Amino acid sequence: MAESKKGICIFIDWYLPGFKAGGPIQSIANLVSQLSNYKTFYIVTRNTDYCDSIPYANIEPNTWVNSSYNVHIYYFSEDKITYQSIKKIIVENDFEAIYLNGVFSLKFTLFPLIICKNNNIRNVIVGARGMLAPSALAIKSTKKKTFLLCSKIFKLYKNVKFHATNQVEKGYIESIFGKENQIYIAPNLAKKSTLHTFSKINKTENELCIINIARVAPEKNLLYALQVLKLVKSNIIFNIYGPKYNEPYWQECKTEIDSLGKNITVNYHGAIENNFVTEVIAKNHIMFMPTQGENFGHIILESFQAGRPVLISNLTPWNNLELQNCGFDLPLANKKDFADKIELFAKMSQLDFNVFCTSALEVAQKFTANTADLNANKTLFNVI
Repeated sequence: MAESKKGICIFIDWYLPGFKAGGPIQSIANLVSQLSNYKTFYIVTRNTDYCDSIPYANIEPNTWVNSSYNVHIYYFSEDKITYQSIKKIIVENDFEAIYLNGVFSLKFTLFPLIICKNNNIRNVIVGARGMLAPSALAIKSTKKKTFLLCSKIFKLYKNVKFHATNQVEKGYIESIFGKENQIYIAPNLAKKSTLHTFSKINKTENELCIINIARVAPEKNLLYALQVLKLVKSNIIFNIYGPKYNEPYWQECKTEIDSLGKNITVNYHGAIENNFVTEVIAKNHIMFMPTQGENFGHIILESFQAGRPVLISNLTPWNNLELQNCGFDLPLANKKDFADKIELFAKMSQLDFNVFCTSALEVAQKFTANTADLNANKTLFNVI
């Protein structure tokens, strides 16, 4: 494939049309969407979604598929994801750069790293994608610590370029791999949006529709959110969207749901496709995401783009929200503080609530208009 002699090759476990892996898919999709006018991208991924075994319909696996302008995707079927097949893609194509989306994937990080190292391919970029944050390393910590130790012994990450999305993440990378590697800071890019207004929603005092969109897993803190709702007196409808990644954790959540008062109605809707996210968010009053940590939080930005305020933990890059009239970011130490803010939203009049919605949209518009973030990503991929 002669055209593949130029461009960026991205290895990522799951990609579009998948959506169940959440942020990582959105991060790369937004990056490719924004930069494909300048570079050709070759994305290597699976032909199944996160936690699924059924292949995507109408997509031919194990060959390059022309996805859109300057974007080609290679969808591996599970039986074909081997060291040799990945080596064939890397060695036979003179890519400008190899980008590895994540740190811990055996087939989409470790295999390409070893192949590049053995074939003297030097322009390798590794996106940490929040995986080196203390909250992320605490999950399956023994396995991850062992992996990192082995990677240091065999110097797998020596001479690679690291991609951090902010200064904090740069610190995490340095604390684990040292300061000798090049570390580029390039913030996550927003999904393109043409919305200049938000869908109005009726706001009745002492009532509130709340949405939570995330995989059902401990780090997303759904159980904590349900425990907060137990402290709320107003009438609440809580709509939960996301795949059940952790079934035992979901059972804990179900037990908590069964113990809630009659004023709280909980609806679990399952996973939601990316194309419907904005529409679904707009049918609710606020986004409630007391996450234990986010590298970026695409769903938070999408809530702003839909003109909806958020109630989140202070463990994301989205801070000082109260000053911007678009929501609240609070420490997780006190559930009552979260409950009080839910009561505040519930008691709001239509007029006061509309102010929050307007401010949320303004925050999104200001963020998406920031050309500095786009330029930082151009620098990462040497876009002139």
